[in-house]
Amino acid sequence: MHKMVMQKNYVKAYKLVILLAVVLAVLSAVAVPLSLSRQIREAAALEQTYGEDHHDGEHDGHDGEDAWKSQITPLTPGHFVFFGVLGLLWVLLAAWYWLLTAAWLYRSAVNAGMNKSLWMILGLVGNLLAVAAFLIVRDAPQRKKAAV
Repeated sequence: MHKMVMQKNYVKAYKLVILLAVVLAVLSAVAVPLSLSRQIREAAALEQTYGEDHHDGEHDGHDGEDAWKSQITPLTPGHFVFFGVLGLLWVLLAAWYWLLTAAWLYRSAVNAGMNKSLWMILGLVGNLLAVAAFLIVRDAPQRKKAAV
């Protein structure tokens, strides 16, 4: 495992993570509204039909909201599966990024002669804060001990 972490090309890996995040974001931005297009159309039609009549402020709003919900097509199990898979892909991508950052901190700490375990643990716990701290500590000028 140590050898794999030390030989990994992190620039290439981060570029792949960014590319996958962009593709997943575009997919999410296009597919979610398309999958909910029927419900969106129905809600927009109801808004145009009833307009201000249901929003006059005289009622507590719960009766009108329930009436609207009953007139909009409910989500199908396919919607829930789709949203679950999409959410899972986002979680997996975030986990990959998180572990990749901890591995990069480990390798960079080894190369800088610092405590590798500490920086890897900080990377797992604090991720971007650990990266910022590492970059500050690594680039801090080393004080030379005065010869006595």
